[in-house]
Amino acid sequence: MLTVPAIGGIVFLFVAVVGGVGATISNMRSAKGPKERVFVRFNCIAAWGVAVLCLALMYYLPSPWRYLVLIPYFFHLPVAIYRATMKRQLIRRLEHMESVRE
Repeated sequence: MLTVPAIGGIVFLFVAVVGGVGATISNMRSAKGPKERVFVRFNCIAAWGVAVLCLALMYYLPSPWRYLVLIPYFFHLPVAIYRATMKRQLIRRLEHMESVRE
């Protein structure tokens, strides 16, 4: 029988996956040029891979160590999102400049 925290965890995981799929689809649709599409595709695959790896490590590691996995994940995630956003804007500007020049 499932407990209340287990049901809450399953619901939270479902909401997180649906939100992640929505964000992935939104990012893929908003990419304009070919270089930007490749960059967005790579970032989406990397983000899903890191999230799955984090969940797998939390499942397989013993109890005191499993919570330490979250420390680099939550500190690195905002930095990675910021850097990816800045690089995406740069790629978009460069592709725009290349299209204007032609």
